[in-house]
Amino acid sequence: MNRRQRTVLLVTALLVALLLLFPPFHVSVAGRQWSGSDLRFGHAFVLDEPAVSGSKPREAARIDYPRLWSYVSGVLIVGALVFGALADRRE
Repeated sequence: MNRRQRTVLLVTALLVALLLLFPPFHVSVAGRQWSGSDLRFGHAFVLDEPAVSGSKPREAARIDYPRLWSYVSGVLIVGALVFGALADRRE
């Protein structure tokens, strides 16, 4: 493993850590104008979920796990591709 590959591993690990610390949030709305809708609330710190104005406890913003795992998978795939592209080709 060369220096550039170590840098790619470090950057990939930092990006995954940031994604896990600041995940995407969403709320499923029921019984309102947008009944059955899924509203996105962007990213927020994992322990400080965004407030939903006028919400009932069952409408609290929750982590959007499918979107989070797709982001993490994308970062890992791109990191693996770049890591492989930077490999030494000595034989």
